Amino acid sequence: MVSLPPSILTFVFSFFAYSMLRYLDQSSTKRLARRLDIQKHEINPLLTWLTRKWGLDKAFWITYFVFAVGIGLIDVTLNTLATFGFPAAAYLFGLLHVLAAANNLELDYDTRGLTKEQIESGTFQFVEELSGLSLKKSLGLLAEKYAFTVIASVLSFIAILSIALGDPVSKLVGRPYLGAVMFQMALVLLFSIPFFYSALMVGLLLWSRRLVRMYRKGQLPNPNSGLDRHIDLDVSVVEEALVVARANNTSTIRIEVDESF
Repeated sequence: MVSLPPSILTFVFSFFAYSMLRYLDQSSTKRLARRLDIQKHEINPLLTWLTRKWGLDKAFWITYFVFAVGIGLIDVTLNTLATFGFPAAAYLFGLLHVLAAANNLELDYDTRGLTKEQIESGTFQFVEELSGLSLKKSLGLLAEKYAFTVIASVLSFIAILSIALGDPVSKLVGRPYLGAVMFQMALVLLFSIPFFYSALMVGLLLWSRRLVRMYRKGQLPNPNSGLDRHIDLDVSVVEEALVVARANNTSTIRIEVDESF
């Protein structure tokens, strides 16, 4: 029986572990790309650049091969399979893709039933507001719009610095216990993030059941019940719109209605 060298085994495990975790992100992004413009909604600059040059499918293949091989080599270099018992680098970067896939699923639900024009209208309004601000004010607007992400990033960065600098700082100030204190505080800070999400999940379940009970008891009034959602159009207007649509070879007709309606 031929046994593989430890480095080859680590690379193979890392490659396939990362591939399986990445697939969730890749498939959900492709589904979103059917109605969202990748250039406007994808935060990965490498993926958007490659998509412009070769299309989304080839961009995915390129980034997949480069990152899967690179992460596999990291696991081999650090020998994570022997140290941790699993390919740690593949697990770390793969879980980032899992979280990205979860975000894609939420975005998919939020934009379901919306036209591309409706989706891009909100994006245009935000960019229009952002472009008219100075750098300081634009950073403030981004922090306001993505407050949770910013705060979570700051807390995570503080925790990482505390772990990395605990021992050097304790030696510098001559307080041996300070490194242990900083390390333990960082652990508590890091654990607060998954604890928050666990509490949030329970809260969402309780919140959804409360709303359902209110709806069934008639305690949740429909805000749209009193609105007239119909307008009357002259037949000649519809016929003219059809003629224009056929002439322009379009499959939809856009009718602008004044907001006062």
